Amino acid sequence: MDLPDPSPHAHNFSAPAQGMGVLRAYAVMRMENEAMTDLDRMLGAVRAMPTDARLEAMDDAVMRGVGRKREQVTARRSLMLAGVLAIGIGWAGSIVPAAPAQASPLPIGMSDYAPSRLLGQ
Repeated sequence: MDLPDPSPHAHNFSAPAQGMGVLRAYAVMRMENEAMTDLDRMLGAVRAMPTDARLEAMDDAVMRGVGRKREQVTARRSLMLAGVLAIGIGWAGSIVPAAPAQASPLPIGMSDYAPSRLLGQ
């Protein structure tokens, strides 16, 4: 933040309320500057600390978790697609009129050696 302009052309210092506002703004800016200096000092201390060895294994764990989540999403989508497809086929089959079922006079592909033929039935 920039400091307020102390020139008499920028502010009317004759009014006490306005002058107190400028002083208050200057005091707040000084406090913010000191807080940022403290924050910089604390971040520097954290940066100088040694890192935890478990952080090196974290990448693998995160990537395994992402892969597992992706597989779950894919499985869920496939299951939903199969369900919607089954519902659609069932709905279409119930709407389309079908011919009545009729038994054929001779079973297709019945062998002469079938037990019913051999027993004379």
